[in-house]
Amino acid sequence: MFGDCGVCGDKAIGRNFGAISCDSCKAFFRRNVLQNDIPVCRFDGNCIINMKTRKRCTSCRMKKCIQMGMKSSVYNPTNVYEMKDLCEINYSCNKMMDRDVEDLISLTKNLMSFNSLCFNDQLALIKYSSFEIIILRHSIHYEINTDYWTWVWKSDNSSIGGFKLSAFKYEKRGLTAILLFNPNRPNLTHRDVVK
Repeated sequence: MFGDCGVCGDKAIGRNFGAISCDSCKAFFRRNVLQNDIPVCRFDGNCIINMKTRKRCTSCRMKKCIQMGMKSSVYNPTNVYEMKDLCEINYSCNKMMDRDVEDLISLTKNLMSFNSLCFNDQLALIKYSSFEIIILRHSIHYEINTDYWTWVWKSDNSSIGGFKLSAFKYEKRGLTAILLFNPNRPNLTHRDVVK
């Protein structure tokens, strides 16, 4: 799809640091871009860089990376930390979603009308309404003035509850029931009973 690496001719994986390159040359450039002590070429700076010789001369390989368009300005080590933060947030959100689905299942166990449905309909209703219900339940964390979701995290990556809006409590329960008992959900066996 991307063709050959402009540095060594190996199969390219994409555009890295501003140039089409293989995984090996991408990693090489990332490791060496911040070092000011790249050794001088022992062969007058005219080494041929290809898949077989790319590890022989660091100086000529780095020179060819730069000739092919790789730029040190594209490398930003803070992106590594930002990605780590995003991964942690993603992991925490997934854990929170798992807890929310478990809470929804617990809630449905206390609803007589839900328990009277066949198992397949119960499963379909939970499966296809859970995301909407979770969004509804977390809507109290949305700040309309700033257009941001406000969430407080503990040091162990679990969320802190305590945002209780008693005025919204009953409306939230009613809307949850409306979302849960939607007869238009896919894979329902007895739509007429869900109505």
